[in-house]
Amino acid sequence: MVDGTGGTFLCERSLFHHVGGHDPVFKGWGEQDEDLVDALKFAGGELVYYSADWLEHLSHDDHLRAQFHDEKTLAISHSINRIYRSFKWDWSRTIKAVPPPAARERLHQAISERVQQIQSTQTFATVAVSLGSMNWNPLHLPCQRVLQYRLTAKSTTL
Repeated sequence: MVDGTGGTFLCERSLFHHVGGHDPVFKGWGEQDEDLVDALKFAGGELVYYSADWLEHLSHDDHLRAQFHDEKTLAISHSINRIYRSFKWDWSRTIKAVPPPAARERLHQAISERVQQIQSTQTFATVAVSLGSMNWNPLHLPCQRVLQYRLTAKSTTL
């Protein structure tokens, strides 16, 4: 891979439109390109790798990457978006569909709040989505299904 060309890919226009293009829920920098690749794979698209030797990366610094975003710290923005992307696709695989935009908006907001909370409190936080009740089990026990991520602050001890 040529430096700076990660996330560069080609896809059929019809498949791009089928998955709805880029997820507008992302805010700030990071993960949007990988998320689109995840969406294409989720929809049955096939990855075919090609040489990036014919690409040229236009060099730019982190200031330019964050220039039009509210969150200027790329590590924070990238972390929020990475956690969102991972959670979104775990959720999608579980329910066998991509959650609707409003639900994804709430998820991204919750993750953003939890990441900011951890930055200030240095503890842990959880993000959870209810997957509804289990339809049936032999003992008829109530069983709530939940997808949960636990975010933990980095340890300050060696």
